[in-house]
Amino acid sequence: MERLTQHTPNGASLILDNPGNADEARQQVTAKFMLACNRLAAYEDTGLSPEEVALYVKCQAQSVSRRELQLGREIERLHAQLAEAQKRADNMAAQLTEAQRRAEPENKPLTLEELRQMKGEPVFVAGPGAEKYGHWVIVADVDTEAGEKVLFCKDDFTCRQYGKTWIAYRYKPKEAQHD
Repeated sequence: MERLTQHTPNGASLILDNPGNADEARQQVTAKFMLACNRLAAYEDTGLSPEEVALYVKCQAQSVSRRELQLGREIERLHAQLAEAQKRADNMAAQLTEAQRRAEPENKPLTLEELRQMKGEPVFVAGPGAEKYGHWVIVADVDTEAGEKVLFCKDDFTCRQYGKTWIAYRYKPKEAQHD
């Protein structure tokens, strides 16, 4: 609300805005008197006393406080729902992880007989305990004659002494997955 009055340092109330002359002072007094009358009429139209207006303003402020309290409770309820939904999501994620772990095919070292049946297929070969240094090859053939277990791979790559110097896997072992 725009004030119609000003207070002087000694506590008096004024309705003038520093007029430059007597004529400006009369115009300001007249304009502000009319505004004051209109505001007084609007106030009287409410049918409220000054005490009732003050009480109404106080009640409105408390009403806002009650609304803020209601909103606070609603926010707490939503936080609780969110926390419960997060717990359910975490539980579902744990169940999914466990299901995926169970669904993963077992990746045991392949036997020479399995390798014989995989001609033309890829296998992951590595030294025992050194899976992170392994690599993929294509099986060409397997030879166990003369006591030496040999995997022949395409592109003239040969792996000798199966089980001692190298092992083949159907899938890349987890130990090698972090490279």
